Amino acid sequence: MANLLKILILLFLPTFIYAQNSCNEYPLKPLSIISNPSFEILDSEVGCISNNIVPPAPIVQSWYSPTFYTFLGQEPVAYLNACTNFTISDSIIYAKLITHTTNTFIFYPVTPVAIPDGNGIIAINDWTKYFGGNNIFKSYAATCLQNSLQKDSLYQFDFFSGFGNNSKRQFHFEYIDSLGGIHGINITSSWSPSPEKFTLFGLKDCADFTKPLNIRGCPAEGGWSVLGSVTVSGDSGTWVKASIPFRAAADFKAIAIGPSCDTLDIRKGDINQTGFYAYFLDNLQLYQSTVSLPYISISSGSLCNKSVTLQVTPSTAYTNSAKQWFKNGTSLSGETQNNLNINDLNYGEGYYQCRAQNDSVCLISDSFRVQWQVTPSASVFNNNDTILCTGDTLVLNAYTDPSSTYHWQDGSLLPAFTVKQAGIYTVNISNACGNVSVSKKVDYKLCNDSIFVPTAFTPNGDGRNDIFRAKYFYPPEQFSMNIYNRYGENIFSGKNVSEGWDGTYKGKPQPVGSFIWIVKYKTTTGKTISLEGTVTLIK
Repeated sequence: MANLLKILILLFLPTFIYAQNSCNEYPLKPLSIISNPSFEILDSEVGCISNNIVPPAPIVQSWYSPTFYTFLGQEPVAYLNACTNFTISDSIIYAKLITHTTNTFIFYPVTPVAIPDGNGIIAINDWTKYFGGNNIFKSYAATCLQNSLQKDSLYQFDFFSGFGNNSKRQFHFEYIDSLGGIHGINITSSWSPSPEKFTLFGLKDCADFTKPLNIRGCPAEGGWSVLGSVTVSGDSGTWVKASIPFRAAADFKAIAIGPSCDTLDIRKGDINQTGFYAYFLDNLQLYQSTVSLPYISISSGSLCNKSVTLQVTPSTAYTNSAKQWFKNGTSLSGETQNNLNINDLNYGEGYYQCRAQNDSVCLISDSFRVQWQVTPSASVFNNNDTILCTGDTLVLNAYTDPSSTYHWQDGSLLPAFTVKQAGIYTVNISNACGNVSVSKKVDYKLCNDSIFVPTAFTPNGDGRNDIFRAKYFYPPEQFSMNIYNRYGENIFSGKNVSEGWDGTYKGKPQPVGSFIWIVKYKTTTGKTISLEGTVTLIK
């Protein structure tokens, strides 16, 4: 039925064009969950209108703007109806001109005809620059769905985008104010450059839905999620039908359609020009897939043994479809079966996908990550017992691999544990390859790892203070001391903390004066410390 509808549209509405999509094809059923999908005036009391819309007022019944700004006299969204020939009346334009302080007003290009459905359409903006500035102004149409989109289900969103006629028009308009003053106004048209990239956004609930965000850019800044995008190309004066296939990442209750956040990237030739861009939207439709994505699982082998066989399980609707495996986005030559064998030498670790395709289906599975796992080790802490100085902390890191779980003696589930007091600390590490329980005893003691270096010594042979050496409370793990004279000569080197300098160099006593020393040592807790200073030789 959907294909027949496409054929009829192509035959009888030659100005309609179809945007092409890559592999994302699946059988669909229509969902009637969008209220007023063709932007019709449903309330007879509203009458025949076309006007710029100022949020939070609805664009038309059931539709709102999720963003809000006012600039150069034009609100972000406009509603246009066939009974006004899809134009905003002169009286409305005049009223806006005399109430805005600007002397410039923007209006929409001429609407393409015939419109796809009904009598109403909306106009949205995608202004990228103005007068050499860097401002970005985007507008969107949003609605609260009658039923939520279902998480992980496949959908397709269809819409028509209109590319307006008479690009870059400009007129001069004069009016007389209440005091008799004559004013001249430049009226400039927005236009519809091609291509334009559209994005569909989703919101999880409709709470405060009618209160627009105080932003003039992308709805993602206000918490909306990107569902999908499509780049649409069209000639001036045409309507283009486009589709956005997507999978719902959550149960979304509201949707919004409008320009993508990165539309500057597809019109690099225009970014240095004034960009008053506008497009028209009509006839929206949501479809839900009647099939699910292909599913990848491990049919045999083990990540622990670095050898697995992946199996793709497609829906029964396309069991006999052609398969193609991919690794990290690149197709694997000759891998067209339901199974794919992987080991450490053949393909190895990476992200794997499988495409299923036949005459009516083209679907690519989610990525399946192959990452080899390791058996938890009992030597994860390197040694069993540790002695710390009072006041020190120790981080016990039991991390094994991303798939492992951890359970410490106090119930903590993190891979690391911070020790601040004596005790026995135990963690149970578990993954698909096995589990192990590891313990570590931690004791504390009063200690001083500092080294004291004297400032003077008297090598005169009286048996008192004849040797210059470092003093310590606890012997360091590693030690070195070097002494230099005023000429930069290294006159002493020692690697034993108990050694010292007797005041001689090459067997000759050194003169009275100051000498530079440099000491480096490692404490019993593993800290490396460097010290330097001077010592005075006195006789």
